Amino acid sequence: MKLSAILMVVFTLNLTATGFGQFSFKAEGKTVREILDIIEQGSNYRFFYNDEFESAGKIMDLEVKNKNINQVLDRILESTDYKYKVFENNLIVISLKDELRARTDLQQNIVRGVVTDEEGKPLPGVSVVIKGTTRGTTSDVNGNYVLEGVTPESVIIISFIGFQTQEILVGNRAQINVTLKQMVTVLDEIVVVGYGTVKRRDLTGSVSSVRAQDLIATAPTTIQKALQGKTAGVLIASGNLVNSGTTIRVRGNRSVTATNDPLFVIDGIPSTGGMETINPTDVESIEILKDASATAIYGSRGANGVILVTTKKGEAGKVAVDYDSYFSVGYMDRFRRVFNVAEYTDYVREGGRKYIYDGNGGWQLDPTSVYSSLKPDYVEDLAMTYFSNDPYVLESLKRGWTITPTDTIWNPANLRGFDWQMAGYRNNATSTNHSISIRGGSENTKVYVSGSYMDLRDIQLQSHRKRYTLRLNLDQNLGKKMTMGGNINFGYVDWLNGKGISSIFNPLGNPFYSPDNDVTKDGDRKYGIIPNPAGEPLATNPFFDLDGIKDNNRNQRLLTNLYLTINLIKGLSYRANFGYNMNVTQNQHFASKYSTETNLGNPVAYQNFAFDHGWTFENILNYNTSFKEHTIGITAVQTNEKFIQEPVRATGSSLPMETQLWYDLGAASTQAVTSSYTQWTMMSWLGRVNYSFRDRYLLTASIRYDGSSRLAEGHKWVAFPSAALA
Repeated sequence: MKLSAILMVVFTLNLTATGFGQFSFKAEGKTVREILDIIEQGSNYRFFYNDEFESAGKIMDLEVKNKNINQVLDRILESTDYKYKVFENNLIVISLKDELRARTDLQQNIVRGVVTDEEGKPLPGVSVVIKGTTRGTTSDVNGNYVLEGVTPESVIIISFIGFQTQEILVGNRAQINVTLKQMVTVLDEIVVVGYGTVKRRDLTGSVSSVRAQDLIATAPTTIQKALQGKTAGVLIASGNLVNSGTTIRVRGNRSVTATNDPLFVIDGIPSTGGMETINPTDVESIEILKDASATAIYGSRGANGVILVTTKKGEAGKVAVDYDSYFSVGYMDRFRRVFNVAEYTDYVREGGRKYIYDGNGGWQLDPTSVYSSLKPDYVEDLAMTYFSNDPYVLESLKRGWTITPTDTIWNPANLRGFDWQMAGYRNNATSTNHSISIRGGSENTKVYVSGSYMDLRDIQLQSHRKRYTLRLNLDQNLGKKMTMGGNINFGYVDWLNGKGISSIFNPLGNPFYSPDNDVTKDGDRKYGIIPNPAGEPLATNPFFDLDGIKDNNRNQRLLTNLYLTINLIKGLSYRANFGYNMNVTQNQHFASKYSTETNLGNPVAYQNFAFDHGWTFENILNYNTSFKEHTIGITAVQTNEKFIQEPVRATGSSLPMETQLWYDLGAASTQAVTSSYTQWTMMSWLGRVNYSFRDRYLLTASIRYDGSSRLAEGHKWVAFPSAALA
C-alpha cells in the first residue's frame, strides 16, 4: 500500500490512578480505522464496531499530545454520528448515537429493548415473538433483545416461564423495554414429572413447563417449533423453510456418534420420531426434565433430557366446540448479499489485473496483465475470455457500452443481467391451518375429539407440506374406584422438499435460450434451458432441477394408549398402561437426465419404505400419605417394551422412460434392493420416594434398573440411581 507520508508515532503510557493511558502522536492522511489500529498496537485497548461503522473509512489529520483515550476518541468521533463506551476490560465499543440508531431501526423495521423483572434484574432467555407469525428472538444474558421484521402495526408477545405474558403494540417505537411480573400461582401449579405429578413448590429437579395458551401463541406448525423461545436453557433451532428440521438440545451435545435428541413421552408412553404428525393445538402442557435425574426415571434414553407431552382431555359439563383457523402470507425479509451485474463486471476485470512493486512503497499495474487497464476499456472487455466465451454474456456486456464515432462510453446502468438468487424463490409463502375440537362429557364419561388440516407453501420453489390429524381422548369411570380410558392419534404428513437456485453463476449470463437463439433478445423458459450457462462447462444449469428432480415424502403415524386405574385403598392406586406406536415413512426420489444430480447422465430413481412399530406395557403403583408435618409419596413401576424396524430400499438407474419415475424400477438397466430388520426389547423396574417436611425441606430419591436386549451378554442390566435435596 502506498502511504502519503511516513509517520512517526510515539506513545507514552503513563498510567494514572483512573487507569487511562496518555497518548501523543501525529497522523496525516489516515483513515479512522488506521488510527484506531495504531492505538490498538501501542496500547492494551481494543475496539469493537460492526460493518455499519461508515466513518471508519473517513480520512483525517490528527495530532494529540498527552491526551487520554477519552479525549482522543472525542476528537476522532466529534463530527460523526457515532459514540463510544469504554468497558472495564479495556474494550471500547463504537456504535451509532441513540437517536440515530432509533431512526435507523425504524427504517429497517427493527425493535430493541431490555426485559427485566420487577426488581430491575435482567431476564435472559425471554421469548419475544411477533404475534401471528413464527418470527421471534430471545433475550441475552443481560436481558437485551433485537427483533427484526416488525411494522408499526405489529404486536409483540413477551413471555417467560413463571411470569405473566405481555402483548405490546409497536407503533412508532424502536426501543421497547419490558418489565415482567411474576405469576403468584405458579408454585401451586401441578407439574408432570414422569409416572406421576407433583406441585411445582415440591420440585427438587430442573423442570420447565409450557402451557397450551403459550404453545399456540405463535401459530406453530409442530410441537418442536411451539417450544422455540419458551424454555430457558433449552436450545431449539430450526431452518426458515417449512421442511427444515428442528434441533432440540436439552443437555447439549453429549455424543459424537449417537443421537443427542431428547426422549419424547406422549401421555406417558415413550415415543421415537414422528412428532410432526401431532397437532400442537391438541397439547395441554409440555414439561421438560432437564437435569441428570431424568436418567433415573427413563433410563439411558433420558440422558439427553425428556420432553413430556400431555394432550387435552374431555371435561364434565356443557359441550364446547372450538374452531381455530389462520392464514398467513410471508415474504423474504433479508437476502444474501451478492454482486449485482455491474459489481460483478468490475470484479472480473480486477481479477484480470496484476500489480508490481514500483520501488517507492507503492504498486502499479503490470502491462502484461490479462486486463491491462485501470479503467473500463471496451477492447479489453471483448478480449477477456470470461466475457467472450458465452454469446449471451458478451451481448449483456456490450449493452453497457455506447459506441460513438469518436469514443466508447461505459454506462453500467445499461448492462443486462439475471438475478439467479431471486429466481429460486416464490413471491411469497402462504400458510393455512384449520383445527376443530369438541370437548365435553358427564361426571362418568369425558370425551375430547379433534381434527386438523395444515397446508404450507414455502418461499422456496417446490417446497410444500400438508398435514392431516385426527385425535380421540376418552375417560370413563367404572364405579367409584375404577377408571379406564385411552387416546388415539393418527397423523398423515405429505411434503415436497424445496429446491433452491445457485447464486454463484455469472449475472451477465442467461439460463434460458432466446427465440431463434438470438442473443440480442432476452431468454425465455419456453425456448429451453441452456445446459451450461455463462460458458461454465462444469456447472449444470440448476433450472433443470425444478422439473428434473422430484422428491416426495410421506409419513403416517398411529399412536394409541389405553389405561386402567384402580384405587385400591386410601392413598394407594394401581395403573396399567398399554401403548402402541406405528410409524410408516416413504420417500420417493427421481432425478432425470436433465438435472444437476445426474450431471446430464442416466436418470435414476429410488424408493425408501420403513415400517416401524412397537408397544409398551407399564404397571404403576402410587402411594401418597401425610401425617403431622410429613408428606410421603412412593412410586413403583415395572415396564416392558418391544420395538421393530423394517426398512426397504429399491434403486434403479438408466430408466427406459423418464415418465415412469419410481413406479417401475424393475425396468431399469441397473437395479439394487436392500432391506434389514431390527428388533429390541427392554424390561425396567423403577422405585421413587418423594419426602417433604413442613413443605419446606424436600428429598427425592429414585433408582431405575433397565434390562435391554441391545446390551452385551453378561451386561444386560444397568442401574440409574439419583437423589436430590432442596
